[in-house]
Amino acid sequence: MIKDLAAEITEWGCEYALSDKIHHICATIACHGSVRAGRTLNIEEMNRLLRDMEKTEHS
Repeated sequence: MIKDLAAEITEWGCEYALSDKIHHICATIACHGSVRAGRTLNIEEMNRLLRDMEKTEHS
């Protein structure tokens, strides 16, 4: 995972701040893990996720 993170950061160059790059990569990794696990959200979980996204800057 660390090697993948370093490769992604190197690929993006200096266009973004390091913290922005790390946040994006971690979010992507978390999302892909959930999708690959085949887990389905119920309506309550979907709504909570959407409400949390509304509160999150740059979501």
